[in-house]
Amino acid sequence: MNNKFSFSIFVLLAVIILSPLTSHAYGTSQQTAVRLSDTHVLFTITYKLGFLNRSSSLPLLANTTSPRDISFSIVDQDDKVMVARTNSIILADNYKLKNNRYFLPEGRSSNFTLVTVAELFLDDTRKYSLETTRLPFITIDDNNVARMGEVDKNALKEFKTPFVK
Repeated sequence: MNNKFSFSIFVLLAVIILSPLTSHAYGTSQQTAVRLSDTHVLFTITYKLGFLNRSSSLPLLANTTSPRDISFSIVDQDDKVMVARTNSIILADNYKLKNNRYFLPEGRSSNFTLVTVAELFLDDTRKYSLETTRLPFITIDDNNVARMGEVDKNALKEFKTPFVK
């Protein structure tokens, strides 16, 4: 799959699925998993982040390894982590870029969509899902004090796509 085609799929599908969410500090509204071919699956997770009384920012990147970025794993129905080649992009609305991060002023929230195309050996007897394993963010209060935070592990259970065969 060439890079231009991958990027086009990312943008097209992510634009189609961006949708409004609830007014919580963070939450997820839509997760999809679509088998594209014998070796490729498209996963998307749409979520919302924002705080009423403080500014916030979150990473531009997502991958399976970096502790600074949004992290995810591809798992099978037995929760076994699968080895896969992945290309990911995070699309957002209602944001500013600041210090190479998505930045949201106090009182604003934004919808974000993690879009991932995974290349893996698809065994027809197994099902596959993408689960978010870490979603870090920074909050900045009125005194300009920055605090690291992340979506807690219990809430992250909702940041998982349906299984696809």
